[in-house]
Amino acid sequence: MNTSPHVVYPDQVAPYQPANHTGTSNRRIIGRDTVGARRLEVLIGTISKGHGAQRHAHPSLEQASYLLRGAGVSEVYGQERHISAGDWGFSPKGVFHSFTVTSEEPAQVLVVYAPPYQENPRAVVVHNPVHPQPEPRPPVTTAVAPVPVCWEGTEGARVETIVDTATAGAQHLAIHRVVAVGGAHGRARQLENQERVLYVLKGAVEGQADQRAFEARAGSLVFVPEGAVWQWRSGRAGSTFFVIDGFAPDPLPI
Repeated sequence: MNTSPHVVYPDQVAPYQPANHTGTSNRRIIGRDTVGARRLEVLIGTISKGHGAQRHAHPSLEQASYLLRGAGVSEVYGQERHISAGDWGFSPKGVFHSFTVTSEEPAQVLVVYAPPYQENPRAVVVHNPVHPQPEPRPPVTTAVAPVPVCWEGTEGARVETIVDTATAGAQHLAIHRVVAVGGAHGRARQLENQERVLYVLKGAVEGQADQRAFEARAGSLVFVPEGAVWQWRSGRAGSTFFVIDGFAPDPLPI
């Protein structure tokens, strides 16, 4: 059983039915109610075939999505894209987007919001085809491709940028993938003006955050609060995990 206050498994959180979706069950794993997050929110959604997110936009939120399982069609800026497990997508503030599952098996998607969404009806606009709302100008592409990067203080791991200002125009989010050999580690550092979440894809990651030890295995999430000093080490068999940073300028009040 998990005893670390920083590690959360999806089945520890009650599901809910999100607005503007059909056939969808979400679990808000990282949020104000679960870990006290104020700058970002992370959830996992399970969606049945033929269902998903109706076309909508978040005027003040950035959203990144990673398909853990299944396949579907994503639409951003009016451009459709067929995606499958292992694909990331990014929706900037104010941009209308939708998603429909096409696989026979239910799709499972990791979703990140910055600032937190919390199903706030004032933070979403539903598409109206009769009176369409203006959108920001589209980028060259809506796809997200990893870019290798060197992280100071990290040894024995390959790091790739998935989402940041340079790759996707993000202002409040940065997402990296870390592929680590057994025993790889990152030296202690303090988080300033940001919150951090680790999502473990494969293997195990252990370390310390806020002077408390944690151990996280595949499928779990680790929350590192703003101001905490943290460090990590990969398990013996190696590990793959995402590092998700939220920089929302106006964090939720405590």
